Amino acid sequence: MTKVWHHSNEKKRLIFSIFTKITDTTKKRTDNQKQFEIYYKDLLRGLADYAKTCNADYILLSPEVTDYDNLNVYKIQQWEKLLNEYDNVMYLDFDIIPNTTRNIFEEFDFNKVVTRLLPVNDYLKQTGFKAPGESFTDFYERTKLKEYQEQKKELDQYHWLIKGQQKKDMFKADSAIGCKDVIANTGTFGGNRNARDTLKFSERLDHCKKLIDSIKHLDDRYFYNNEIIVSFMLDRYNIPTIDLPPHWHELVLKDTPMIKLRYSYLIHVITKDFKGVYKVLNRDFS
Repeated sequence: MTKVWHHSNEKKRLIFSIFTKITDTTKKRTDNQKQFEIYYKDLLRGLADYAKTCNADYILLSPEVTDYDNLNVYKIQQWEKLLNEYDNVMYLDFDIIPNTTRNIFEEFDFNKVVTRLLPVNDYLKQTGFKAPGESFTDFYERTKLKEYQEQKKELDQYHWLIKGQQKKDMFKADSAIGCKDVIANTGTFGGNRNARDTLKFSERLDHCKKLIDSIKHLDDRYFYNNEIIVSFMLDRYNIPTIDLPPHWHELVLKDTPMIKLRYSYLIHVITKDFKGVYKVLNRDFS
């Protein structure tokens, strides 16, 4: 079922999200699903109201039940299709809570791909293992140790370091240069037809899948992940990209200082602690 809120007479702008049940459940995803169901009306109202603020229509897509990774490829393909009807389209994950009246369509150049690029390397606090106070020299030497590599083997396929390494190996398999230490978080993803036709996501998807197939023997955690594929395309084909500032796509992680959310515009609640975020924002919720 698809729900549509028309906030403008002309089909110029659209914000859309996806909400459905997934087939490949884990305890974490089951727990997340419960939080989505509890705060469904609040999340929906927040996104639809933000679309109205942007003078944009809002669509909530509810496709047939599917697995998590296919669903994330699907959302990029839906962005491509919806641009046949709208001039500018912005995808926002359903676990994003808008906290601004600023119009994202007027703040950024939608001729380019609009997303959030997260730096991914071993030296960063969020993604790496550098200890507080450890010098870069000492850390670099530690990365050469077998114990350090064994530690990285314990990370799952969704960890940013693994995504970054998969992207690098895709570049090597494609005999290409220009790989950057960033991975797009496609919880926010937008652009217009020029951005779509430059990226050519669906057109280039099979090539990326073949590259991934060719490197799976290097690491059994490598898979068809939309964020890795999009990030590969952005670098490989030098796609003009808007990297959203952190306050335009603020990630709520376990160690995120909650007070900073009051000054953030689009709050991506990775932890699914919607109650905690609403409390910090002094919002009423169901």
